[in-house]
Amino acid sequence: MIADAARLLQNVPYGRAFAGYLADTGFDPALAAQLENRLQRAPETNAERLADLSALCDALLLYDKLYVLRSEVPPDAEDLELRSTLIDLGIVEEIDVAAHGPAIAGELVQFLGAMDSQAASPLLDDIAAVVRGGLATEEELATYSRATSMIDTFRDGVEARRTRPPVDPSEGDPLAAVLRPIVADVQDFSSGSVFSAVSTIRTFVYWRLAARLGLPMYPSSRRLPFYRSITQYVDRSLREQAYSAVAEAFLTTVSEVYETEAVVPIYLPPGVAIFLDTMRELRSVPESLLVVRKRYEPLRAAFRRLQEDSAASQTLRDLHRNRQRFSAVLDELRTPDGSTQAVLETSIDLLPEVVKAAANPLDLSGYGENLLRRPATWIQNWWRRRPYRLTFQLRDHLFEIANYHDLLHDATRIRITEAEIRAYARLLEDDVQYSSARRPGPISQVGGASS
Repeated sequence: MIADAARLLQNVPYGRAFAGYLADTGFDPALAAQLENRLQRAPETNAERLADLSALCDALLLYDKLYVLRSEVPPDAEDLELRSTLIDLGIVEEIDVAAHGPAIAGELVQFLGAMDSQAASPLLDDIAAVVRGGLATEEELATYSRATSMIDTFRDGVEARRTRPPVDPSEGDPLAAVLRPIVADVQDFSSGSVFSAVSTIRTFVYWRLAARLGLPMYPSSRRLPFYRSITQYVDRSLREQAYSAVAEAFLTTVSEVYETEAVVPIYLPPGVAIFLDTMRELRSVPESLLVVRKRYEPLRAAFRRLQEDSAASQTLRDLHRNRQRFSAVLDELRTPDGSTQAVLETSIDLLPEVVKAAANPLDLSGYGENLLRRPATWIQNWWRRRPYRLTFQLRDHLFEIANYHDLLHDATRIRITEAEIRAYARLLEDDVQYSSARRPGPISQVGGASS
């Protein structure tokens, strides 16, 4: 995800030309040849890269850190400015998960073995070895002799779109139906389907690691269909629900502005829209990243506090009230009208007397005249919205973006046509019904797991 997002910003060749580009940068010739064969059937596009950049920007606004699995450094790594900046700033961090390898390998083998397929049996040991060896430390890796080539491909971290027809999960055990192609792809190892098999195994590993470590998972666009297949449904954390409500309001506004236009604009979700708007002004990837991260640092902290407060509910009544208040705020966030005055009013809690009153909310004298002369209904609304004022400010910032329809081109000099976007959307629909929702992390989680 991170490398492809960086490649979009630098207008790296895509489609079949991408394999040639990798070969020129020193990518293993044998893997490059297999990759070129795969790209003929599932070419990489700038539309897909934009989806990856969007998911990455969402995560950068919502979470303090992004954790990734160990993988080989891409051959063009030194040229990818966004990737280098994220690592240098300590935002992206490799996470050591070697201790979880055996347990996750056991889970995958158990799932595959449950299919009661004779064809799968001889391959289960090799598939388990891919997981254990793929997560092993460099010192431990020397002990793995089985499935060496597949382990190497797993550690390369190459992301592949499935080359086989999607499986109908309604047939038999849904999870087994989703995982069955892994065995078929491993059987056809030499045909080039190794990319699909090992990439799918790696996605499974991401999913299980995210659950074990309590991290929200942000899959790349190539991993998303399989991830959606195995999770079936996704509950979202407080921060992601609030953020999605902001996105809905913004989408509504964009649609209204352009409803009479002949050209349908590419809808850019909040994170990537803000990043590109900043980059359009600063003309620098590192500077834009720093500015956006610093500007929305209070927002990340506020979302974290909201989740902590929800987790701290002592009774079911408290939890119910918190959910009711949150649901009401979501409805307001989805309404784009009258937001400016709302932001001014919800910022009243920054006043010194209100800050002092927070220590003793039952002492009305601490609130001062500014608040006490307000009507009772206003105070109720203010109290409900108070923790979310930064989210309202985020929404207003989105509404103020000028020349929205030229945002991508102005920032990157790249144009993606409506036809390219629609073709990419159809590709996602062919894989599995797509949803932008993602599995949440635990309450108070400050990091996200990114593929």
